[in-house]
Amino acid sequence: MTLQQLQDLKQWHRHHPNGRAMEATLCDLVLCAWAAGWTLLLALAVIDAPEMMPVSLLMTLTPSLYASARRHLHHRGVLRCDWLEALRAPQNR
Repeated sequence: MTLQQLQDLKQWHRHHPNGRAMEATLCDLVLCAWAAGWTLLLALAVIDAPEMMPVSLLMTLTPSLYASARRHLHHRGVLRCDWLEALRAPQNR
């Protein structure tokens, strides 16, 4: 996911607060894991701990993995996901 897509997702949740508190909280947790992954990656590079870098790299991919899982569940009809439209390629902004 691009930074623009992350921002679009966060904005979508801000503009659709009714009945989506759990989904917005889950989105916040995903974004926290993403930020923690990048921070941890830098810290691991400084302290020379390469054995933990795969965990950190996985955390940096959390938003993409989350969006892919939600897209898959939405297309299978298991889970409704209204915010997928917000992740489409940005129009001329």
